[in-house]
Amino acid sequence: EIAQEALQAEDVNELYLTIAESLNQAGVKEATVIRGDDYTYVSFANNVFFGADSSVLTREGQAVLYTFAKAIAPAAGGIEQVNIMSHTAKVTDNSQINPQIIRKDRILSAMRSAEVCIYFQQQNVIKPEKLVDISYGEYRPIADNSTEEGRIKNRRIEFLLLDNGAKERDLNEYYKEFKSGEYANTTVVTVGESQSSSQGGETVPADTEAPVDTGAADAGAEDAGSVEKMQNTSE
Repeated sequence: EIAQEALQAEDVNELYLTIAESLNQAGVKEATVIRGDDYTYVSFANNVFFGADSSVLTREGQAVLYTFAKAIAPAAGGIEQVNIMSHTAKVTDNSQINPQIIRKDRILSAMRSAEVCIYFQQQNVIKPEKLVDISYGEYRPIADNSTEEGRIKNRRIEFLLLDNGAKERDLNEYYKEFKSGEYANTTVVTVGESQSSSQGGETVPADTEAPVDTGAADAGAEDAGSVEKMQNTSE
């Protein structure tokens, strides 16, 4: 087991590079990894983890989460809290006033964040009390919902890993920082293949293979499968 309390803060500062390399090696495309002053942010496209209108983790999604969990394990002692945030997309103009759509959207979003949190907890790389699952539904879009491309971007799972002592802020404040370009030099978008990540001209070689644990993924599938697929949601 990792002696979490003995890990140094510098492990957390370099964590975004470790995560990006691991996801690249696992073939994960278009995951965004950002290192801020006191946090690490990771955003995945929703279709990595779930099918349409479903809260059941796919096998591919379980493999991605396993890789991600193992990547953060060495820096777990420097992480105070992991927010797991689920987002859906607005597909109808009356979605915010239609009681049936509101209910289905909120439940789907909540179930997705919970399933990701449960699987993540099962990997036993960070203390359970540090894990927080949050569902925003359609209310924190990052793109235009009037286009299919925009709705695809809005359907996503995000992780916000707060360093020890970090002060949690409103999600919109983090988005404002990202858009400002303040952390452009510590931002990596994965391309799904092993490559060197750069920071300030320095390169970090991708010379290790991310572990694959089929048994762990299968075990998670049994738990995730207990949640039935939801039909006709706003997602």
